[in-house]
Amino acid sequence: LAQDSLDVTVVKTPHTAVGSSNLEIIWTLIRPSKARRFLFGSLYRHPTNTAHQVSADLDDLESQLQCLMSVYDCPLVITGDLNINLMGSNTSTGRQKLMQLLQSYNLYLCNDSRPTYRPASSLLDITFTNRRDLIKRCGVTTCHYSPHDFTRILMNVSKEKRRSNVITSRCLNRVDFDYFNQVLSNADWSRVYESLSTSAKWDSFLAVFIP
Repeated sequence: LAQDSLDVTVVKTPHTAVGSSNLEIIWTLIRPSKARRFLFGSLYRHPTNTAHQVSADLDDLESQLQCLMSVYDCPLVITGDLNINLMGSNTSTGRQKLMQLLQSYNLYLCNDSRPTYRPASSLLDITFTNRRDLIKRCGVTTCHYSPHDFTRILMNVSKEKRRSNVITSRCLNRVDFDYFNQVLSNADWSRVYESLSTSAKWDSFLAVFIP
């Protein structure tokens, strides 16, 4: 369901090689304004929590994420019932794999403390995004006709102000390249090779190269 004032386009679900996945998901591209768009995924995962099934479902989700994030450069929001209790044991295979997925793609879990399934006081219904900075408020609201409560987020959809990148470089059109290459070959690069960290190597390189 989407408010009729929003411009909503259904995005074709990517086909992945995970044939044993039971994941159900609808992807949409939502444009609240001309200057902003969101990729929105609404999902449901059947409550089959064998290690094999959880792995297949989350592998399918990860493959779809990889595909769509490479096509759509915009804020991502995924929400739904994953039937993986994020308030359960830290040793749970499903919880560990899901948290690893979120960390790998720098995804922010909007609610990690309030249960959403009241009979078991478990957190099954989740919302996560790759743009934590856009989240103004999030929480859980009681649903009066289901044991599952609503997870809500309020996001900033105003036009994003992009800073222009300014790059200053030296013009090499008039450089004597034969002489330039000879100077580079004769330079003492030992400081670069002896530096232990990447940042130290870069600083040493600049110290030799720029003069």
